[in-house]
Amino acid sequence: AQAEPKPPVPNGLSLNAAGAFPGYTLFSPLRRNDVILVDMEGKEVHRWETDLPPSGSVYLLENGNLQRSAREPDNPRFNGGGIGGRIQEVGWGGSLIWDYHLADDDQTQHHDTEPLPNGNVLVIVWEHRYREDAIAFGRDPKAVGEAGLWSTAVLELKPLPPNDAEVVWEWHLWDHLIQDFDPTKANYGSVADHPGRLDINFDNRDQRPLSEEERKRMEEEEEQMRALGYRGDDVDDEEGAATAHGAGTQ
Repeated sequence: AQAEPKPPVPNGLSLNAAGAFPGYTLFSPLRRNDVILVDMEGKEVHRWETDLPPSGSVYLLENGNLQRSAREPDNPRFNGGGIGGRIQEVGWGGSLIWDYHLADDDQTQHHDTEPLPNGNVLVIVWEHRYREDAIAFGRDPKAVGEAGLWSTAVLELKPLPPNDAEVVWEWHLWDHLIQDFDPTKANYGSVADHPGRLDINFDNRDQRPLSEEERKRMEEEEEQMRALGYRGDDVDDEEGAATAHGAGTQ
């Protein structure tokens, strides 16, 4: 016999135990357009009705307004969990004070934002990079499709209501890469010796990258093997060349 289906969990407060931090809880249901503020008893204190579902963050500002990230319905390139594209400030009564669009063919806001003490907003974005650009920066061609890659950037925005913003500071991951896949491409070097940079091939490795010391030791061992009679990379047949190359890139 099949088990009886569990009854749906009712909405509302289910637990208020001693030790809970006193205050209010602000939340934005993923598949709805409203934002709700409740007290410690689960009673609704205030509700804001908005025009778009959330992307991942909502904050109650010192002036009583909301700052929220929202899902742009017509994002031209990007998709997936946490996708956003709009950053909004909403007044206590529901008026839309600031509505900034950050979703185009090159980049989109996603997930979180952070209100700063100076009134600006810190935003994370995805940035599209074409396949040929990724390969030129050292990405393994087998690990990048025709759609290219999404990189990451952080922007500090100065709101210019009602619909604009000024980028006052920016940081782009694409400016801080390292790779040891192809010495003829940009950013070539020892990944292990550059902890402040991101390996552009980190997600398709089957082993950790070699340090410069390990790389030199491996090259010395290869020279010793050649001196003992192994022909190494200068073999003539394809099978031998593939074997030598494989031994040199472990």
